[in-house]
Amino acid sequence: MSIYSAMLAGVSGLNANSSAMAVISDNIANVNTTAYKADRSDFEDLVNSQSSRTTYNAGGTRAVTRQLISSQGNIASTTATTDLAIQGDGFFVVSPISNIDSTTPEIAYTRNGTFYPDEEGYLVNSARNVLRGWPLDANGAISGPTASIPALVPVNINGISDSVTASTNVALTGNLNSDTTISAAASSGTYTAGNMAAGTVTADATWPVQIVDSLGGTKTLNIALLKSATANQWNVEVYSSPASNVTGANGLITSGTLAFTTSGEIDTTNTSAGLLSAINIPWAASTGLASQSIQLELGQTPTSTGAVTQHADNTTLTSTTTDGTTASKLDTLSIDEEGFVTATFKSGAKKKIFQIPLVTFTNPDGLKKYSGGVYKTTQQSGDPTLQQAGSGRAGTLTSSALEASTVDLAREFSNMIITQRAYSASSKIITTADQMLDELISMKR
Repeated sequence: MSIYSAMLAGVSGLNANSSAMAVISDNIANVNTTAYKADRSDFEDLVNSQSSRTTYNAGGTRAVTRQLISSQGNIASTTATTDLAIQGDGFFVVSPISNIDSTTPEIAYTRNGTFYPDEEGYLVNSARNVLRGWPLDANGAISGPTASIPALVPVNINGISDSVTASTNVALTGNLNSDTTISAAASSGTYTAGNMAAGTVTADATWPVQIVDSLGGTKTLNIALLKSATANQWNVEVYSSPASNVTGANGLITSGTLAFTTSGEIDTTNTSAGLLSAINIPWAASTGLASQSIQLELGQTPTSTGAVTQHADNTTLTSTTTDGTTASKLDTLSIDEEGFVTATFKSGAKKKIFQIPLVTFTNPDGLKKYSGGVYKTTQQSGDPTLQQAGSGRAGTLTSSALEASTVDLAREFSNMIITQRAYSASSKIITTADQMLDELISMKR
């Protein structure tokens, strides 16, 4: 009987609009949830088979929830460098921090980039899901398979320290006064190599330099200079302080003659070859240091970064530049648009330690949604494809930024009013059909 189908159609309207109101409520509740993707209710009509042309059987309606996971939210800037937003397609690969030690972690995907280091150094987001990425070797290259999602490792910044690099070059920039009075030891010919290191002859100038050893510590070398009785030449000694750091007597490492041209530039022809080539430092066994060679950059070549001159001006050491990096703790992290995580250490050195990949899907709207803003694959979504950010279909990363919710409050409030009216109208169908049935029953009386 058509009147019964009308009542059932009203019931279907109540069910469909109740479901639609639930979707709207969820959207509004998550208006401030990072990377939340608003859902939408699509209504479908239900058609019953018609038994005749003179009567009609109402079919009613049903609400089908449509996921809009592929929609892009606005990118909002933040002050945390580990906050990440994806501009374009793609998802972060994450796993629950609760099973971080599992050999078969529970893999999921998210666009919630509220990452921060937890108490153990893992980068986790607000849902306590740890970010996974490619580890990089000392040369900044990916170590391990690049196409395997299970092979991705949790990003952990604990224990990261700058790799130690021993010094190999010391660049000196300074001037030796050409009018320096020749000392008695030099003029009388009583000076011999090692006298300045031993302290028996006072140097006209002593230039200390700091170098980095093989263990990342710093050591002091002294470059002592004594003007020679020979014009435009200086006696040079390189020795260690303290002397016990090396095996040479009184800490002496090497000695020689530093010569200048009549214009005050380095004279490589008359300068001792030992001063122009790499100087081997004979570290004492007690230091536990590896062998080390230092090249003094004095201006002997056009590419030398240092320059020592002899002019009629004050003797002074203007600057020293030493390469090598000491052991240093992590200072800050930065992440570029390709996902490279770069550690900056307190020494000023930088090192790439991880690369954050993105995963893309043929149909991201087909993913299954779970609490915490994570998704998992389904037959409708297709298989995940691991890609470098900014390549293929993958979007780019923005550091110090988060993706906002795609909820439009104005639209949701409008939909709420329409849905409420539709619900009331559906209830009116039921009460009206009930009154009609009551009239039908009353005819018997």
